[in-house]
Order: sequence, then structure tokens, then C-alpha cells
Amino acid sequence: MTKDQIQSALGAFGELAGLPGLALDDENSCSLQVDDRYTLEILWQPPRLHLMTTLAAIPGPEALANTYAVLMEAHLLGIASGGAYFGANQALGEILLVRTLESDSITGDSLRLTLDEYLPAVKFWTLKLARGLRPEDAETQRLESDARPMIFHP
Repeated sequence: MTKDQIQSALGAFGELAGLPGLALDDENSCSLQVDDRYTLEILWQPPRLHLMTTLAAIPGPEALANTYAVLMEAHLLGIASGGAYFGANQALGEILLVRTLESDSITGDSLRLTLDEYLPAVKFWTLKLARGLRPEDAETQRLESDARPMIFHP
């Protein structure tokens, strides 16, 4: 998929989300504020489009092993992570949730459907990480979308 095609798909998604003119910048990325709480980073690295959101700071040594164990179990087969995976940016000290899409199949509608699955996982894990994880969190997680629509801001 060419950059023009990706731009077209992002533009179509932007129209659906009330963000006309949504487009990648010169570095093939853009970011959106979601519900004034979360920053969604969109990065195109041909042939993939990455959706990334910081969930929390990497915890200190006393909680690190438990946190990573719970997150690793939770993203097994993508069941408790909305089809995404967890990552860590050691340089920035952040835990991220990342969803990678093959860009040859992306449309505005498919991007919206993907975000309908991804963003509830962002909300869920941001809250879980804020309060501290327990081993059973990976087993009991149920992704349930809010009844209200997501609100996006450029």
C-alpha cells in the first residue's frame, strides 16, 4: 500500500471520527487524544501500520516481575488485550499497548472497527496498571466497551 492509500484510509477514518483532514506527517506518524485521557500514536512503517498507546510507567523492581508476568499471560493469543500486544520502552520508562495492522487491507471502516476493539483494552489496562496488578487479572479480564462513543481530538 502506498503512502497516498494510507493517507486516504486515515482521511476516511477521520471523517467517521469527526476529524476531517486526519493525515500522517512527514515522519509517517500522527497522534490523537482519545477522551482527553489517552494519546493514540499512529505510525506507518511500510507495510505495517502501528497503533500505540502508553499505559503506564514501568514499575519499580519490587513489582516488575509480577507486572510483566500478568501482561504476558494477558496477551496470549490477544484474548485479553483486544488483539494487541504489550511492549516496554525502556528508554522512556513506559509500558505500551501496540496493535499492528498489515497496511494492504486498511480502510477507514476497518480502522474504526480495529479501534473499537483496541481502545477498550487501552482503558482497561491503564486502569489496572494504575491500581497495581494481581496475578488473577490476566484470567479475569473482560473487555467491555463503554456505551458512549469514543471522542477523538487531533
